[in-house]
Amino acid sequence: MFFKRVFKKSPPPEPVTEVLNLEILCKRVDDFKKEKFETIKPTFNNAINEIFNIRETILNDLKKLIDANPSEEVYPKLLKTSIEARKLLLEKINRALANIDRPLEFSKETLNIFDGKLAKSINLTTDAVVTHGRYVRTTFEPEFTTVQSGLRRLHDLAKHLHEKIGKTVNEINKVESLSSEINFLFKLLESVKKIQKNVESLETLLKKTEEIVKEEELKLKQLTSSEEFKHVVDAKREYKHVQSEMTRIESEIKSAFSDISRPLRKLENLLLTGGYQMDREKIKILELCIRNPQEVISSDEKISVAEGVLQETVGLINENKIELDDRERRKKLERIQKLVAKLREFKRRFDVLSHRLEALQRDLAHPIQIQISELEQSIAEHRSKMDHTKMSLDDLKKKREQTEGEIEDKRANIEKHANEILGAKVKLTF
Repeated sequence: MFFKRVFKKSPPPEPVTEVLNLEILCKRVDDFKKEKFETIKPTFNNAINEIFNIRETILNDLKKLIDANPSEEVYPKLLKTSIEARKLLLEKINRALANIDRPLEFSKETLNIFDGKLAKSINLTTDAVVTHGRYVRTTFEPEFTTVQSGLRRLHDLAKHLHEKIGKTVNEINKVESLSSEINFLFKLLESVKKIQKNVESLETLLKKTEEIVKEEELKLKQLTSSEEFKHVVDAKREYKHVQSEMTRIESEIKSAFSDISRPLRKLENLLLTGGYQMDREKIKILELCIRNPQEVISSDEKISVAEGVLQETVGLINENKIELDDRERRKKLERIQKLVAKLREFKRRFDVLSHRLEALQRDLAHPIQIQISELEQSIAEHRSKMDHTKMSLDDLKKKREQTEGEIEDKRANIEKHANEILGAKVKLTF
């Protein structure tokens, strides 16, 4: 136990963590990719050169096979079949070997293309030997064996090179995938910067708008506390009261004329049937009395004509030209007489109210009213702008938070892949 404790192997030291920013890591990855290519380039060039050397050897052996004579005496029919098989075999193998081109440059893409063409050529030569080789071997065995031996060497080397290309391409793909992740992280970081800039811009706008609202609300408070505004408020209140009084008078007039509408409509029917004559002016006023009685008090002239129409109505009722029963006659005559007496009083009261309304309208047109209205509208618009700005800010902050989460996930992923590919423990900083 003592010796085990003394001579026990120490664990390998932990790799030193390299703290790299994104730009340096990006350069390290690019340099690693270039170094990877430069390191494996000689190996691939040697393998490709060997393939082309074997190709040339096979082509030379094929020429010997073309000129070869039967290795022993064969039946004429078999000889004919073998010669035809040899011809087809040579055509296929020559076509397959001619398809193998040397890469013009050394890259992942050209290696993949070369590997694909080589595999196609190998498959074609294999097919040629399987299809035609039996007869060629029977008749021209020494030369065919030499060609077949070269093809086996070509196949073995192609298989070895295919595995090497696959492994290399897989490693390069990992490096390129890491480069893509780094580039995407660059874009995410740039996106966060833009979002943050927009957030700051909107926060500044919101602050300015809030200050404007405070200033405008202070001005509004000062205006609404002034004597001028109190006078306008009083005028508004009185204006509504005067309007209400004018409406009440119009209702009284309408009600008064409605009470005597039956005899007035009977008079209208008499005029229409020719049972009674009346001048044009009175006919117009009669129509107003029935359908728009408020208009009757709009002028002294109309009142005078209306009084005449009503007096004539009284006369026609008394003469029974407007037929009513005794009770209704007494009632309608009484109401017509009262209305005649009240028409000018209605007008006087209405005119007084109209003049007061005009005076109040002038008071309501005070500049302070316009100032207050403009301020209230401006405050409403700025508050709406604030609400919209706050919504936009919330959306941007959510987007920023989401993007920052993506950045952290991408950072961890890049560090993991960088550790695997570069063989170093990487800590990424921004």
